[in-house]
Amino acid sequence: MSRLPAPERRAAVVETACRVFAKSSYHGSTTAQIARESGVTEPVLYRHFASKRELYLVCLGVAWERLRALWEKALEPVGVGRHARADVPASASDGSRDRRRPLDPGTHGGGGRP
Repeated sequence: MSRLPAPERRAAVVETACRVFAKSSYHGSTTAQIARESGVTEPVLYRHFASKRELYLVCLGVAWERLRALWEKALEPVGVGRHARADVPASASDGSRDRRRPLDPGTHGGGGRP
């Protein structure tokens, strides 16, 4: 990898780390592997991230943002507004529930307590 400005180099390391973590898991990956595949040295990697854990958390944030963007895009065309769907009754999407059937407290993690 040619010399990149620090923000671009950091982004390249994150992209590579996300791929490596997805392929090998957190415990199955090493910072040496991530650095090597990013085309940087471990000291350079550690200039951008204090630890492997910090880099992993950044990757989780990237994955969440990508997934959220996909969900937002997927829901847009069928929406009647930002969060409503035309094929779902309003009562199902507005947080209300069918009042004719009481909730069973034993099924909601309360151990039978309301």
